[in-house]
Amino acid sequence: MSPVGPRSLKVEVSHRELAQDTESRTIHGISVASIGSIINMKLLAAHDGPKLRAKFRDLFDLDYVARHFPAAFSATNAQRLADFSNDVDALSSTYEADFAEDVLVPDGLELDDLVLSLNSLASDILENQEAFEDRITAVPELKQRLPAQNAFYELATRAIEDMAAAGGNAREVNWLKVQDDTVNTCIREHGQDPGLVLEQLENVSPACLTAHGRESLQQQIEAAQVPLDSDLHSKTRISATLTP
Repeated sequence: MSPVGPRSLKVEVSHRELAQDTESRTIHGISVASIGSIINMKLLAAHDGPKLRAKFRDLFDLDYVARHFPAAFSATNAQRLADFSNDVDALSSTYEADFAEDVLVPDGLELDDLVLSLNSLASDILENQEAFEDRITAVPELKQRLPAQNAFYELATRAIEDMAAAGGNAREVNWLKVQDDTVNTCIREHGQDPGLVLEQLENVSPACLTAHGRESLQQQIEAAQVPLDSDLHSKTRISATLTP
């Protein structure tokens, strides 16, 4: 976990070319690459750039971005990702050696599982290009509708405004986080019925256009039903067990 929180992502960009002005932005005086630029440079490094390399970190980062920012893939980059991940056996073979040597591989992560995940995400992202745009465009229509949809509207609007202030666009929003935060607001804070929350969000959340996003919604709803004090006690017990 990053010292600044579980939602942070550190990506090492392998394709070392300066981003164009339209591909970067300045936040608090620091120039950062846009999500689209990161996607492009990762694909150049792993798939179709002039200097290819077989580093597991590129594969891991592409899977992470596809999970959390699926709407940020343009039609062109979605096709490139689909082409890159099409042959899962070849992909596993290509990254097998570096996977075994990468000290940053999370515990329990299997290379074949990651490759299959990326293949599935790529298919969903490519297939739902228009649907991403439709759902994002429809966010204002969710105001004062069903309770969970209204909560989603408020959190999504705030996320879109924050992204715009940083120089980004709505497709670069972490829609998986908006979805998770909506679940917590509805169930933990307001005690809404979990089944209704699922029903009201699965057809409006851009994140739910991927199988991973739909699975994540169900998992978050289950987690939100566990009392917070139970979470705290559980973490305390684990901490006590691990402390010498």
